[in-house]
Amino acid sequence: MSDEAVHTDRQRRNFFRKEMSLPVSAKLFAVKGQTELPAERDMMVKTVNLSAGGILLLTTGKTPAADLVSEGALIDLSFASLGSPLPIRLLGRVVRVNKSSPDEVSLAVEFILITPSEADMIAQKVLL
Repeated sequence: MSDEAVHTDRQRRNFFRKEMSLPVSAKLFAVKGQTELPAERDMMVKTVNLSAGGILLLTTGKTPAADLVSEGALIDLSFASLGSPLPIRLLGRVVRVNKSSPDEVSLAVEFILITPSEADMIAQKVLL
């Protein structure tokens, strides 16, 4: 295998990602260019994959707030942590939106303001 083939086959991410489906509580926090948000800002979402640096989410039904999400939007996320009764709660920035249908929107979210202990908890979840 040539060096070029090895380079193109590598994952180009800072963190290992694991495919998993977990329920996530997501609330639209801020949208670029919007001064007002809808009263219903909660989104029904589940994970597609997870890493210590971010998460790929998929809406699980018609969610009015998902229609407003664009790149740069801030989302408050909460999901079950490993070995703790308390959930992991993080703020994320949407880096990519793919609206494949009115009921299905995928959101690539980069974690921001994440502590090392939160990153460790997520890494443990990903590696198990």
